[in-house]
Amino acid sequence: MKLADPLLSFFKTMKKERDGLLICDLQKRSLTINKKVINLPPSEFILYLNYLINKTSGCKHKNRSSCNNCEACFETFRQTVTPNRKLMDLYKQIYGENSDNYQMLKTKSKNEPLESPQGFLQKISKINRKIKSKLKCNATPYCISGSGNYGCTVYGIKLDSNKISILNHEK
Repeated sequence: MKLADPLLSFFKTMKKERDGLLICDLQKRSLTINKKVINLPPSEFILYLNYLINKTSGCKHKNRSSCNNCEACFETFRQTVTPNRKLMDLYKQIYGENSDNYQMLKTKSKNEPLESPQGFLQKISKINRKIKSKLKCNATPYCISGSGNYGCTVYGIKLDSNKISILNHEK
């Protein structure tokens, strides 16, 4: 019976690892975590997607096997909400060139933030609330986290990048 115990433990670990996946489907504009689908409005979806892309593509430590609370891919409020090519391309890819969100981005000046600090924090709270309501427990790694002191807080997702899958993403 001793041989079965390690095997059983292995399969339980594998199931737990598989269940922890976050799948972001750009075509369906949805998040799936532990087989639970979470739909977000366009501006919240793009904000969350921005942090997922930072986590998966913007990693500065690709040689590490796990993130282990690394926050090198986190970014400040200003970095997140200042119109840039990445956000423009995401809106265009997902919602189309004629969408209201994309047109609003085009009219903003390069240095004008897309969001006030209060609006930004409210949006993060709404996203996190939706994730927590779907997952009930163990939602923390999937939520947007802030780290640092007032005025220089950085934001991102603490989930290991190897547990994130972005479907239909043009890199």
